[in-house]
Parts: sequence; C-alpha cells; structure tokens
Amino acid sequence: MTNTTVKTELRSQWTNPGDVMSLLMLVGGDIVQKALAQLVGVRFRILPRVLDNTWLYLTPVAFSFGWVAYAFSSLGTIFGDRRLMPSPDTAVQVINLDNGYVRENNSWVLGRLVRDREGSVAKADRSADPNLVPADSTGQVSMKIDIFVAGAVNDHGPSVSCPWVWCWIAIMVQQVIAAIPWILHGDWGIFLVTVTGTFFAVLTGSLPQWAGEKWSAPKLWEGKTKMMALTRGNGHQYVMVILAHGGAWDLEAMSSARLDVRPETRWVLLTLAVLWSLLLITVSGLTSHTWYLVGVGGLGMVQNIQQTRIPTRNSAISLGKTTSEM
Repeated sequence: MTNTTVKTELRSQWTNPGDVMSLLMLVGGDIVQKALAQLVGVRFRILPRVLDNTWLYLTPVAFSFGWVAYAFSSLGTIFGDRRLMPSPDTAVQVINLDNGYVRENNSWVLGRLVRDREGSVAKADRSADPNLVPADSTGQVSMKIDIFVAGAVNDHGPSVSCPWVWCWIAIMVQQVIAAIPWILHGDWGIFLVTVTGTFFAVLTGSLPQWAGEKWSAPKLWEGKTKMMALTRGNGHQYVMVILAHGGAWDLEAMSSARLDVRPETRWVLLTLAVLWSLLLITVSGLTSHTWYLVGVGGLGMVQNIQQTRIPTRNSAISLGKTTSEM
C-alpha cells in the first residue's frame, strides 16, 4: 500500500467518520440509564378537565452515543427482572431506630441521597474557616450525625428546576447543529437522525414505570411517625437520621424497592429496540457531513454525564435539617 493510498484513506476517514459514529452509538448505555434515573419525575397533567389522573412524564435526556447500547441492554430488562432503574451505586444500610431492624438498601434514590449528602458535608468541612476550630482540636471526628425531618410528599412530583431546563436547551442546541448541513448543503440526513433519536429518547423517559420504581413506597399514615438512619455502615463516619411524619414517604419500604411493573413497558421497550436498530443502520449509511452528527452525539454524552454527577433530584423527599452533631 503506497503512502498516497494511506493518506487518501486517512483523509477520507477524518473528513467523514461514518463507521466510527456507528461504533460510538454502541458505547455508554449505563450512562444513559443513570441520566434517565436522575432526571425522571417531572410530569404534566394531560387534559385536566377530561383525564384528571393521566400524567405525561417529560425527561430531557439528550440523544447521545449510548442510546443504542441502552436499547439493546433493555432487552434484558424485558425478559429478565423487568426493572428500569439502575441498581444503587452506593451501598447503604437502612436502620429503623424504633425497633433496631437493619436492612440493605435496594433503592437507587436513597443511595444517591446519602452519596450527595456525604459529598456536601465533605465540601463544607474543606471550606470551613480554620479560625473557628478550637486550638486543641485535631480536626478529626469519630462520627457526624445530621438529623432531618421529612416533610409530606408533593403529589405533583418534582418541580421544574434549572438543570431540567438546561437539558432542554442542550437538546435544542443539538437540533440547531444537526440543521447546519441541511441549511448549507441541502443534506437533511443528519437532522433526520437527530430528531428521530431525540424523539425515541424522550419516549423512553416518558414511561410511567420509571417514576413508579424511583419512588416505590407508600406514604406514612396520618399521625404515624418513623425514625430511620441511613449510613454506609461500619468504618464510615457519616449518618443521616430522618424523622418522617404522616404524609411522608416510608423510607424503610422504599429501601425494599418494590417492583412496579406496567404492562405496556415491555412492548414499548421492544418496539424501541427495533427502532434504535433501524436508526443505527441509517447512521451507518451516512457518508457526508458526519462530523455534525459526532458533535450532536458528543454534546448529548456531555449532558448525560453531567446529569449523573449533579445532586439527585429528590424534591419528592422534602428534608428539613434540624441539628448537626459532631
């Protein structure tokens, strides 16, 4: 193979990396799943005067490289445990302080709640004014306990927040990037793939089973209280103590993460897996201006990764801090 041939092939590949884009569509499925779990919950009532109990969930997880991989992995969900929410990425013990019963946590939300709170406590400790620390203090503590009071559940679910809005802005920017080759060169293939992928992504996040699994717990009865402790266990210094009153989530039941299976979920996921496969074939056929599609997928991946790093949207678990003990 001559040097001229090598240069021609490399130039062709770096000009329109179509094959690489097809491969990128198959990586990062776990990131997509965690981004969905992080954002799901915001909902709007459909035709309130006609269908009072019908809600539409809008989860703005952008079209990115990992969606095809997630669609394929969701087939295991269809024929396996039928769960949509990921397993907890933080090992947490849930302790009923009324009777001393300890259970391992299976709720992704409670695991993230402890993870995010530990991170904020550590950040506060690092930024503390050293002049406020007693002279004879070593700066080390054996245990830190934060006590919270859980408020009543908001039946309307999490409210619209800045991260939720910024996700929609990122999706709009993706559409603008995809429209550039159509405007400049008359190539509408990139725009078609982006719009179609975005629609599939929003449709996946609109499945009610996501919210049913995320907050899979009953409310406490009026007049009933329950005091729970959340901790990583022996060897860890931080403990969250949560006092829940009537109308709040039963966190002990939530830690069991009961499966809320919806009959339509299996067929929707199976249909989407087929449609994502067809979209992958379409992407493989694109040979021009594919850098725009790489930009669209890259922006979506950055947005998805960012969502997995921000504090979990736990507005449905309203916590008011009362004391902090060192």
